[in-house]
Amino acid sequence: MTPFTRIPFNIQIFPKEGRIVLTGDLDGSDAVYKECCRALDDVQEPPQTRTPAPVRIWIVDAARMRLPRGGVENWTKVVMSHLSGCELVYERSQLAMNLAYDERYPHMNSKFHEDDSPSA
Repeated sequence: MTPFTRIPFNIQIFPKEGRIVLTGDLDGSDAVYKECCRALDDVQEPPQTRTPAPVRIWIVDAARMRLPRGGVENWTKVVMSHLSGCELVYERSQLAMNLAYDERYPHMNSKFHEDDSPSA
């Protein structure tokens, strides 16, 4: 049996494009959770005082990411703590497939691409 080689997790935020790119191993560790929170803390928008801001839409690209034990739960905590007021559109990935069929995933403003064909 070949030993599991860990691939360092990385999160990149592209605010102008509205993209979140996840690569490496999204596992259940505190280090991964904190890395996600730090990255998303940097792009938090100031609260609006009078007029509600439009819902922020983020495209989540996790195609080059692996999902070891605890990763779904960790990402769910990140979503609920930092992205709960946003709309998330998941591109096709292992993470998207897991979340799409997980009844415990509480984020109601998530959409999942079933295939790579362009949407109308």
